[in-house]
Amino acid sequence: MFRCKKCLNEYSKSFDNCPMCGGEIESFVPLEEKQEKQRHEAEIDKRARINQLVANEIEDLRDRVSKGKDVKLYWSFYISVDSQMELANSVTKLSPFDDSAVKIAGMKGWNVVGVVPKTSGSALQNYEGFGKTWAGGIGGNVVGAYVMMELTVNQENFDEFLDEIDAVVRSAHKVS
Repeated sequence: MFRCKKCLNEYSKSFDNCPMCGGEIESFVPLEEKQEKQRHEAEIDKRARINQLVANEIEDLRDRVSKGKDVKLYWSFYISVDSQMELANSVTKLSPFDDSAVKIAGMKGWNVVGVVPKTSGSALQNYEGFGKTWAGGIGGNVVGAYVMMELTVNQENFDEFLDEIDAVVRSAHKVS
């Protein structure tokens, strides 16, 4: 982009002198482009700092297992259960049960160490004339579960589980 130093009119091509006032023309980078470049550079810097944090954490874990100590990794994921809902005298399945993720994780060495149910509920209201008051609710219907998994990492299997270690470290620090 180009602009006149005198009247600040902007042009997409260069002139010897400003067509409006005859002032000198200069080349400049629009503010939006500067801001976009700064955002991009900040994102690159942030990504580099995150990667360094993760690398340092993984090296600390490697040092720990090299001294003969085990490291425990924890991961959780959601699975649906065979919940049913009765609507207008018909039963509807909300979602089929699918534990394939648990089976696959188990084959890779993960153990189930806990399950946290996900429940659904509804608030109820009483209507009196033009007003309404809360009347409690119906709740505690299990619609799924969060499965808590554990993997033991030691000196023999550390390199085998590097991807899992990286994912858990990033998740623990809430970075991607």
